[in-house]
Amino acid sequence: MSKTTNSFSLFRFMLLVFTLLYLQGSVELQGQTTQGNILGTITDESGAFVVGAEVTVNSLDTGFKRETLSNKDGFYDVAHLEPGNYQVSAQLSGFKQFIRNQVVLESGKVVRIDITLKVGELSEKVEVSAVTPVIDADTARIAEVAVERTLRDIPLAGRSGANFMIGLMPGVYAAYGAGGYTMHGSRGGATFDTIDGVYTGYSIEGRMNATVRPDQEALKEIRVESVNASAEFSRSAVVTQTTKSGTNDFHGQATWNYQNAVLSARDFFAAKRPRGLPINNIFLNGGGPVIIPGLYDGRNKTFFFVHLDGQEMEADAPFTRNVPTLAMRKGDFSALGTIRDPLTGQPFPGSIIPSNRLNQNALRYVERFYPLPTENLALPANNFIKTVCCAGRSDRAYDFRGDQKLSNSNTMFARIFWNDFSIRTNGAPPNFEEYNNENRIQLSAIVADTHVFSPNLINEFRLGFYRRPATSQGPLNAKQIVDEIGLTGYPYALPSDVTGLPSVGITGLLGVGSGAVTRYRDNNFDAVDNITIARGNRTCKS
Repeated sequence: MSKTTNSFSLFRFMLLVFTLLYLQGSVELQGQTTQGNILGTITDESGAFVVGAEVTVNSLDTGFKRETLSNKDGFYDVAHLEPGNYQVSAQLSGFKQFIRNQVVLESGKVVRIDITLKVGELSEKVEVSAVTPVIDADTARIAEVAVERTLRDIPLAGRSGANFMIGLMPGVYAAYGAGGYTMHGSRGGATFDTIDGVYTGYSIEGRMNATVRPDQEALKEIRVESVNASAEFSRSAVVTQTTKSGTNDFHGQATWNYQNAVLSARDFFAAKRPRGLPINNIFLNGGGPVIIPGLYDGRNKTFFFVHLDGQEMEADAPFTRNVPTLAMRKGDFSALGTIRDPLTGQPFPGSIIPSNRLNQNALRYVERFYPLPTENLALPANNFIKTVCCAGRSDRAYDFRGDQKLSNSNTMFARIFWNDFSIRTNGAPPNFEEYNNENRIQLSAIVADTHVFSPNLINEFRLGFYRRPATSQGPLNAKQIVDEIGLTGYPYALPSDVTGLPSVGITGLLGVGSGAVTRYRDNNFDAVDNITIARGNRTCKS
């Protein structure tokens, strides 16, 4: 009982502080959201403000409607709208009805549509068709947007729309090595990344998670705010990915993308052209209203969107490496110049190290991991050439989204995304034919509810979850390798189930090290509630 009372008292205290700050009119509070606003001022032909005009914003995609009235200053603001195509209309007795078609609202954007009402009968209509304003004159933010058509038509070097598209935008540098992207000189970890309003960044390092990849056919748009991002996001730049939803029209697509290496050029060092190992990509998606003949008609109410994709890929891997020559394996380093004895500082006669001075563990390591050269060269310069089969990747992704109009004042949507992919890379020398295996899973889910209590009081709630477990392991047992070669000096006993190799680097020669064990799980939980209160010409979000 005490806990409930204290929680309620805290809530009332926070509400009181928020109300006082709001009434001061000097503080603007915002909460994380991907929704946008359509606002403007309504005047008559003389420029006088029109009070009490009924403004209707109608989604041309889903039929969802929102209504409000212009205030004493002729101002109206319809907040918390999902990205999409809208029609804006205004009417008042004594004036002709105003209709503005094809207003495009992007995620997180404020679109101003100022309206001039002309004197006449309400039954008369003034229809306006114009391009949606490109410049956001109501905020200081600078953003670039890749819309659905761009994502569908632009040639990209992969199916992850965000990972490739963002790097093409002005002021963005793809700093993969530094982690994520840099926006106008910011750090790679200074980007706030969301999908449908749920944070999907790499929480361990605070940077963009490059493996998050809704397929480009599943995205409605990608928005990058690189300058003056809202304080709600706590970062200097914001990347927002918005997924597609169903509409009143049925749409679908089936794509089979087939690539074959038989037309590829021969690698410079390879003896022949690569084999024609295929790459198969299959993509299926579809959406529309939920209709059950004779039972339920979901037009203007219930919508679905489904996206499925898969990839199977294998490829020959040409290996061109520097390995010790036959002479070097016997201690003869004369081709490299003068070799000095580290104990005396004097040159070895003929730059040949005596066999009794060669470390037996090192010899076993060389025999175990360095293949014999395939080219008879005096120096270890690209003297090992081999084509190995078959590195590859298997990828599956599933995306399901549903949108529901619960009432004229309440809408919600739910979306779940699952991606499971395995990567197989060629393993350790000398044959490179054993494989390192990596498996990654991505799970992203969200439930969002928007409730219009009144045109001046709107609440948006989002509950999201993102999970990314990953494992990787090599083909060789680490303890067996260490025991076989006779390596010592480890601070503790090696577990018998660990795969991988100690990394050894020798300048100018093939480096050895393969299959480090990786096991991690990254979980993000998001619970976001945005309250919007309008008072006069001021709108406050928290």
